[in-house]
Amino acid sequence: MEGTDISRNVVYQNFPHNSEYEIGSFLGCLHEESVWNEEEYWKLEGAIYQLFNEEVKNTIARDIAWPLFRIYSHAMLLLQSHYDKNDQYFIMNLDEVEVQDYRERIQQVFEGFFQNKMPKIQDFEKRNPLF
Repeated sequence: MEGTDISRNVVYQNFPHNSEYEIGSFLGCLHEESVWNEEEYWKLEGAIYQLFNEEVKNTIARDIAWPLFRIYSHAMLLLQSHYDKNDQYFIMNLDEVEVQDYRERIQQVFEGFFQNKMPKIQDFEKRNPLF
């Protein structure tokens, strides 16, 4: 990923309350199609690391904090719905182990962003090809 502007655009493409929101984004695919779009997830994760490294280390701008928190909470809600037998939502292209692995990864990445302590990308078993 290059530059804060590109990273912000990736975040806004995943944020339904923004005019840049795209149904083909990570969150759009997860919500609308019940599909984990790994390529789009890698873009979002890369954008979070880029924003953290270039802009946000000591303070988080409100114009990026709210979208990131909303993306996180919506993704976690969908991941939880996947496990709820009373909910008709189901992520079609992941098995149970993959759902659990991605849930843990999202939690670590987003919490690391807000905690000001990003996890080391090399500590993840599955590599983000953008790094």
